[in-house]
Amino acid sequence: MAAQTETVTVSTILDYLARAIEEKLPIAPTVWVDAANKLCVLLGDEHDKLCEMEQKVAELKLKYLEADPKHNVSAARSRIQATEPFKELRKQELLCKRVEEFIRLSKLRSRLLAEEMRA
Repeated sequence: MAAQTETVTVSTILDYLARAIEEKLPIAPTVWVDAANKLCVLLGDEHDKLCEMEQKVAELKLKYLEADPKHNVSAARSRIQATEPFKELRKQELLCKRVEEFIRLSKLRSRLLAEEMRA
């Protein structure tokens, strides 16, 4: 019987590495590079989600502005920032930034560990 494999997502990769770091387990340079490569590929999907969320928030803002000609952009921004779609948008933006930074740090960490092994 074939074993079921877990779908690889940004969350599964980050959770795995977070647990390893919290438990102070050694992580081989190849694991860092592999994680960075996978995250780089998956980041495109996260950016697509972000674009969809930005569109939804922009539509909400437009509806609010069109509902009353007295509303201004500043009031619309404040009102939109209090909504659940805006909160989810911000979380997605921060996830994308965290993944991008993780990719950079993974590459650096891999290089440093490889150099340590050579020495």
